[in-house]
Amino acid sequence: MTLYLGNRFYLFWDPGLKGSRDHRSAVGSTGNPPSRDIALSTGSVVLVPLDASHLDGMWAAMAESAAALRSTMPWWRDEQTKNDMVAWTSFTESAWRSGTLYAFSILDAADER
Repeated sequence: MTLYLGNRFYLFWDPGLKGSRDHRSAVGSTGNPPSRDIALSTGSVVLVPLDASHLDGMWAAMAESAAALRSTMPWWRDEQTKNDMVAWTSFTESAWRSGTLYAFSILDAADER
């Protein structure tokens, strides 16, 4: 799933979703999840694992896009806080380690925001 927030994109891939590639191929034959030390770049954007360093950008994008998100995203809550985002990034990092969710940020390659 790709989530567009303002001028930033966040990509989530759940290996358990129907139609996703086989979870074992995503985790690898050793049973270990892929390294978080990866970056894929097209020149203008870079795809990197979501982590706590993206918190301020995610928060700014949510604030910028609140009106559109409120009516289109089922997870939207007006009372969300930065602490909710801290919990989300912590969850995604833990889920990556367990091989249950791979969350990515798509950032502008020029400033990685």
